[in-house]
Amino acid sequence: MSSPGPDWLLRFVAPHRRRLALVLATALATTALGLAPPYLTRALIDDGLLGRNTSVVVGCCALMLGAALAGTALAAFNRWHYVTVSARTLFALRETLLAHLQCLPPRFFAARPLGDLMTRVDGDLAEVQRFLIDTLLAATTGTLALIGLVAMMAMLSPALLLVAVVAVPAQLAVVRALRPRVERQTRALRERTGAISSFFIETLGAMKLVQSAGAEARERTRLDGLHQGLLGDLRRLEITSALAGGLPGLIGGVATALVFLAGGAMVMEDQLTVGTLVAFVTYMARAAGPANTLIGLPLAWRRAAVSFGRVGEILAEPAAVSDPASPLSLPAKAQGALTLEQIGFAYGPSAPVVLDNVAAVIPGGAKVAVTGASGAGKSTLIDLLHRHYDPTAGRILLDGIDLRHLPLATLRRRIAVVSQDAPLLAGTFADNIRYANPSADDAAVRRAADLAEVSAFADQLPHGLDSRIGERGATLSGGQRQRLAIARALLQDPLVLVLDEATSAVDATTARRIIAAIDTLFADRTRIVVSHHPEALANADVVLTLQRDIARATAPVSVGLVDSGASQPLAAAARFTIDGEAVAMTEPGPDRLGHGTAVADIIRQTTRAPLLLAQVFDDRAATPAAVAAALDWLVEKGARVVNLSIGLTTDRAVLREACARAVAKNVLLVASVPAIGPTVYPAAYPGVVRVTGDARCQGAEIAFIGTGRAAFGASPRNAGPQGAGPAGASIAAARVSAALAAILTEAPDLSATAALDRLAERASHHGPQRRPEIAR
Repeated sequence: MSSPGPDWLLRFVAPHRRRLALVLATALATTALGLAPPYLTRALIDDGLLGRNTSVVVGCCALMLGAALAGTALAAFNRWHYVTVSARTLFALRETLLAHLQCLPPRFFAARPLGDLMTRVDGDLAEVQRFLIDTLLAATTGTLALIGLVAMMAMLSPALLLVAVVAVPAQLAVVRALRPRVERQTRALRERTGAISSFFIETLGAMKLVQSAGAEARERTRLDGLHQGLLGDLRRLEITSALAGGLPGLIGGVATALVFLAGGAMVMEDQLTVGTLVAFVTYMARAAGPANTLIGLPLAWRRAAVSFGRVGEILAEPAAVSDPASPLSLPAKAQGALTLEQIGFAYGPSAPVVLDNVAAVIPGGAKVAVTGASGAGKSTLIDLLHRHYDPTAGRILLDGIDLRHLPLATLRRRIAVVSQDAPLLAGTFADNIRYANPSADDAAVRRAADLAEVSAFADQLPHGLDSRIGERGATLSGGQRQRLAIARALLQDPLVLVLDEATSAVDATTARRIIAAIDTLFADRTRIVVSHHPEALANADVVLTLQRDIARATAPVSVGLVDSGASQPLAAAARFTIDGEAVAMTEPGPDRLGHGTAVADIIRQTTRAPLLLAQVFDDRAATPAAVAAALDWLVEKGARVVNLSIGLTTDRAVLREACARAVAKNVLLVASVPAIGPTVYPAAYPGVVRVTGDARCQGAEIAFIGTGRAAFGASPRNAGPQGAGPAGASIAAARVSAALAAILTEAPDLSATAALDRLAERASHHGPQRRPEIAR
């Protein structure tokens, strides 16, 4: 919207016009009563005191007392209604500004210091309200009072009236000259006040950082600098205001002296009575207040105009979205299916494109992993889903309905977003969980808290979920705030749940449990996950990869594991998705060595890929025929990467043929090669990625250490849950398998050679990656 004009303000006054008329009427009655005492004083002096008439004195005093009592009653009545109008006008202004702020996009708030916004919402709005009600009402009643006072003075002595008004042009000239300076200095003061508010909001919110950095003195010095600037602004404005009020007053004092001189001469020449001169001067003194109000009206307007302009800057910000004129409803059995139709978005006409031609079809109840480098548009896509912005190209459909055709309240109730920063409000745990669903009962709040593991720390407090969390959750850790935000989203019971790095601040084990609970509870709901936790991205049905110039939705690449299996207790604890069946042998044996379980665990901790397990009987080594049959089965099931985590005995020709068949179908085979001892792994076969547990790889997740394209290694640390677990080479092979699956998921059209090249780029070319030293 464009910046509002004065007519915009009048609509806040219009609802109170009757009460304002009553205020104005009582003010006029009070003013009329105020005209009586000076005139009664004239009679009291001339007819009562000088005429020695007691009854006149008593009568005048009685009338003055009655006028004073009536004036006091009317003034109290007037103030009651005036305060009501004034407060309600301010409330309406704030509510309107808040409603507009609620329509502005996140980038507006990211670009504005919070202290500056608070100054505009509080101080500037109050300044506008004061001018709109206080000043204008005072000017209106003052004008009418001035007319009455001037009329009384004219009736008493036209000649003295001419002497009195000679000062008015000079007073107006002074005010006119000072007007631009008042406006400039008022704006500077408002901006400085906003800077100090921002300082305190920023510093108090980061007090732990200030203390840990030993920056207390530096922050006090910065505040002192702001205070010195504020003091200078205050002094300049006060001097200007003193001149604006003092010079007209001085000129008025000169006019009063001239009136006494002229009036005194007239009294001595019997052209004027003493009582008339006293009454005239009293009227003149009373006229000074309304006159100064009117003379200062331009200055008051300048101050209010500065504040109105600052408020208008916010109101001029266009709303990013709005409710549709003819809203549609979701189907009665909405499933949360999303369709992205060639979505494009930029933050402005001249801004760079953030999303371009993003297309995906997401069935209801699917789990979607959103991946991409920083700046690829992941958070922007989530903002589009929640309609903080609308796409600049294409459209987004929820169960076949364009998001722009759904009421905002409905859309945001059916799509819940849990963001990384997890904003919270002051109040209790229960208040924050219930925020998106105020009607939820205590049992539902408790269930959501249990699922998100909020109860684990809230119940340790004396009041449990009714304990207060401090402003913005100041008493909680980052992980606790995220779990509380997840509980709030669970209670909202949405069709679509969006997790934007929602478990980034919790440890991997806790993240795994929370995501497992969400996947179980929301198995029939659409889940969109942005995360660096592999557990959060596990079991995705669709992978939406965002890049600067391209976006594609794919199913995650499957990893095949040829081993003795993975024990069911671990599989249940880690929430693995393991498909498999016995191949080539009789009943599969248990994972007696813990080897398959540990390797599977490493793969699942580093990738979201579905794991296809082909079990072979593994006492010490499997036969090549069994491994070949397992490999053929995994390729048939669609695995793009196969981890050959096995030992071999006897002739390997049959396995060589199976490897060749897999490589011909663009499948990458990963096998470990012992650094010492006889080579029993198929490292020399075509298409097999060689992996070693070379000691030079200590500390590296994956390192490119060999002379050939496909020679990789990794640190033998993190051996898994089963005691000593597999050898370092097996760990390296598991990590390489997971890394290749991630690369192929992001770019499924890559050839095996290109995928290995990309992995080599990500790995260290000079042995293990080391932590950089910090300069001291």
